[in-house]
Amino acid sequence: MADGVGFEVYLQVLMAPVDGVCLARRVALITDTDVPPGAEEPARLQALRALPGTWASPGALHLAAAPRTLEPALWAPHNAAALRAAFLLCAPRSEDWWEQVLAAVEVVNASRRR
Repeated sequence: MADGVGFEVYLQVLMAPVDGVCLARRVALITDTDVPPGAEEPARLQALRALPGTWASPGALHLAAAPRTLEPALWAPHNAAALRAAFLLCAPRSEDWWEQVLAAVEVVNASRRR
C-alpha cells in the first residue's frame, strides 16, 4: 500500500518490466479526484492509466477513483476491525506497530476535541 502522492514511482517499481518480468501482474490503485460532482476527472488519472503502456508492462492496472478523499471514511470507527485485519494480513508480525498507530490516532483526536 502506498500512501500519499507520487504514484508514478510506485507504479514503475511494480509494473515496469526488467528483462521482460515485472514485480506485479495486477495493481489496484485507489485514489480520490477531489473534483465537484459532474466535473471531469483530473488529467493526472488519465496519465496514471497510461503509464503501464509506456513501459510495455505485461501487468494490468485498475484505477478506482472516489469523488472525495477516502481517509475519513476508512478511519471511521465501524471500519477498525477490517482495517486491523487487513494490516495484519499484510504484516502478520506487526501487531505492536498497529497498536502504536491507534495510540497516535487517539492522541490526535483528543487534541482536536480540546
